Amino acid sequence: DDPYQQEIDQILHNFGAEYWYNNIFAIRVGGFYQKSGDFQMKNGYPIPTFGAGIRYASYGFDFGYIAGDDEHPLNNTMRFSLNMKF
Repeated sequence: DDPYQQEIDQILHNFGAEYWYNNIFAIRVGGFYQKSGDFQMKNGYPIPTFGAGIRYASYGFDFGYIAGDDEHPLNNTMRFSLNMKF
């Protein structure tokens, strides 16, 4: 096997899209994929991610969710963040 190709196959690809409504509310969808390794679902499909965000004045709140196979270590992972600009 080509060692260069093995290294390329280990790259973790992240992709997504975000839509903002009135610069206050955001919805996000995306996923991540690795051709070989731990970060893929059965049948090689990307692991889907979903999220939302709210901004008001200098404050913000973000939420993210990772779906996946029942046996995947990141299945049903939820992430939260609070933000403040100053």
